[in-house]
Amino acid sequence: LHSARLFLGYEHALSDTSKLSAGVEFLQGLAGSESDTKNAYRLNGDIALTAKVYGALSMSLSFSERYESKPLPGKEKLDTITAAWLVYTFL
Repeated sequence: LHSARLFLGYEHALSDTSKLSAGVEFLQGLAGSESDTKNAYRLNGDIALTAKVYGALSMSLSFSERYESKPLPGKEKLDTITAAWLVYTFL
């Protein structure tokens, strides 16, 4: 599947130990037939709040949306994901 991609991201430090990050991605299908993937597109969005817990260990809460204009048969067009992460930074 060949596609064109457009991404916009934002990150803001709320304090020395926490940050807010967000991103939006648009993927436009470029190949395939009319009924297949040529006019299909995907739109992905993410927002996350990350805070340091101890040293290199952080906690992150995130929300994501995944929209597909032409999903597979029997599938929803919109998926949402809410997650809590433990993040360890090596560098």
